[in-house]
Amino acid sequence: MPDVTFRREGEREIIYAYRPMVGLAVALGLLGLMAVIYVQLSGWPRWLILFVNALFALLFIGYAFWRHELIFDLLQRRYTQRKGFWPRVRETTGSFDEIEHVALDSEVRTSSSDSSSRRTMDRVWIVRLKFRNEGKPISVAEEQDEGKGCARFESLAKRLRAPAVDRTGPQEKVTPWDRLDQSLAEKIEGQRSGWGTGMPVPPVPAGSRIEFADLAGGRTIVLPAFGFTFWLPLLLLLPAGFVLMGGLFVWTQLAPQSVHQQISLLAVVAGLVFFLIGLLLLFVFVGGLFGEDWIREEREELVFRKRIFGVTWGRRRMAKREIEEIEIKLPANPPADEGCVTVGSRSLPLGKPPVTKEVVVRSDRLLLRLGRSLSQEEREWLRAALTAMVR
Repeated sequence: MPDVTFRREGEREIIYAYRPMVGLAVALGLLGLMAVIYVQLSGWPRWLILFVNALFALLFIGYAFWRHELIFDLLQRRYTQRKGFWPRVRETTGSFDEIEHVALDSEVRTSSSDSSSRRTMDRVWIVRLKFRNEGKPISVAEEQDEGKGCARFESLAKRLRAPAVDRTGPQEKVTPWDRLDQSLAEKIEGQRSGWGTGMPVPPVPAGSRIEFADLAGGRTIVLPAFGFTFWLPLLLLLPAGFVLMGGLFVWTQLAPQSVHQQISLLAVVAGLVFFLIGLLLLFVFVGGLFGEDWIREEREELVFRKRIFGVTWGRRRMAKREIEEIEIKLPANPPADEGCVTVGSRSLPLGKPPVTKEVVVRSDRLLLRLGRSLSQEEREWLRAALTAMVR
């Protein structure tokens, strides 16, 4: 949870503030739990659990009295910060010149239900604000969507006119606020008078399954499919269940032994809906694993599609002049941490999956991730090839 959350934004000011009601709501929930424990348990376990819950309830009640507010006056370029436990809230003011930078970080959050289960891991993009006179940065936003996190990061840096520090890539990248909207080509080479066919693409690495064609209508890259994974049978259980359920619905109504029974139109329609949903999910899952990424250069644009069995879908277009970043980064959805499987009385580790990286192509309107199944050499080639196309 961020230190403060967004409250309001306008032409004159931006306001962030801590939400004290969150602590109060958790405290009330713990008090309700204490009532249930008092009724259901007896003896020393009841008093021990009540004591622990009371400590946590007091802690969250204290958080309900915490105040932290940030107000940015965009016209006078001054900020006001109110911080402390009510009623002793300390107020400080200062100029925007005291803002050292706005930073974008990414962190992996881990959650699990118990020690023997496989833990889930999610990457979160965090926007932080660093003042020169304060040691610890203030987190103002946390997003699980990478595109939203980047948009919040750039928007705040531009409105405060502060340097933008991106720490989500292989190296820390500092960008002046007035260059955040520049395209990648402009950042590398400066302003160009026109946009067309870019620089030559380097040769594909030897032994690579990547297909590259330099045709008259535009250059094309076809990336190999992700391929079979251990979890594929489990992924197919959901669409298979929908297909089976829908098929049974229709069969029970239209089978020969049911001719003399009254046919329920609602059951037939529901069965067909479930059947079609199952087929759609099956296509999405199989397409995601065995579909190839197809990238085509069209004079002023790059076109991205998926292709499987000769069928292409999911067309997305990115204008070259809008592409701001092409970088190799850690995956948005990291593999789960090492888990265990229980055999008899023994717990055997499943092992930790290798961490792969992806090529991120980002503009203000769209963010795409490519090449998770590629080798590091192939990802470096893909980054260089896409960069050459937009230059």
